[in-house]
Amino acid sequence: MTSRRTTSGRAGAVAWVLVAALLAVGVLLAGGAVDASAASLTVRARSTGVVMLARCQGSTVAVTAAPALAGGSVTALTLTGLDATACAGRPLRVEVVDPTSTGPWSSAVRASGTGTITATSATVTTAPFVPTAALRARVVIDGWTVPSSWTVTTAVGLRCVDASGWGHTCRVVVDRYQVWNGGYRLDFHVVTTSPLPFRYEIAADLSATGFDVDGSEDAFPGWPVPASPGHPSWYPAGMSVTNACVASSSADLPVIRLRGSGTGWNDYVASWAPAYSLGFQVDDAARFPTWAGCSY
Repeated sequence: MTSRRTTSGRAGAVAWVLVAALLAVGVLLAGGAVDASAASLTVRARSTGVVMLARCQGSTVAVTAAPALAGGSVTALTLTGLDATACAGRPLRVEVVDPTSTGPWSSAVRASGTGTITATSATVTTAPFVPTAALRARVVIDGWTVPSSWTVTTAVGLRCVDASGWGHTCRVVVDRYQVWNGGYRLDFHVVTTSPLPFRYEIAADLSATGFDVDGSEDAFPGWPVPASPGHPSWYPAGMSVTNACVASSSADLPVIRLRGSGTGWNDYVASWAPAYSLGFQVDDAARFPTWAGCSY
């Protein structure tokens, strides 16, 4: 009995060893098959492309607002410095914003306009708004914000130019200013640094309320002239000149252009020969000349 059990036990052990060996061989074969299969896989790589997006302009675009009247509203903005080559045909948007606004962006925008770039400068129409130096401009070209500057040009009170076209510079110096109910007057002379005499022309913008005579008083009360005690608001309707002729017409108002009287002695200005004793007066009566009064 004992030997049979022993023989039977040995046979069972051998059988289990054979089964384990077969299982191990199966695992190795399977692993080899997997390894062989992985080794035979074909990996195909496809080429990839890179898309580069960039703004077409990096230089500054100048945005200018020019009120027709000092402190008045505008309905258009002038943009200069556009890259008409790189940005040709691209959509353009400009916004004028208040940098002190603490609300959402929409509440900071005071005016906006759109256009398409076709040249180095553009005029963009906006809703009416009053431009101030405290505002800022934002320019967007083809969805990209580009650097920008903001300028508000004010009316020039008195400007002197070289009417001969030679490019000389000249300056108007106010000698006396008087204002009363229904009228005002300026007396002035013209100077230059050019030793060569040239014919000058003066442009006076009667709406330029920011032109100070002595640092405390405006040379021109405005267009129209504001009401004063005992006198309602009024538009200048008449004009008289001293030692000068009118080179513009009523269609140019509120700007008037003056030259020397044509008598010879003050028609030209030079560094050694200022043009003295000039002046003009406007009032609420009579009328402005309707044609150019200078014969040269």
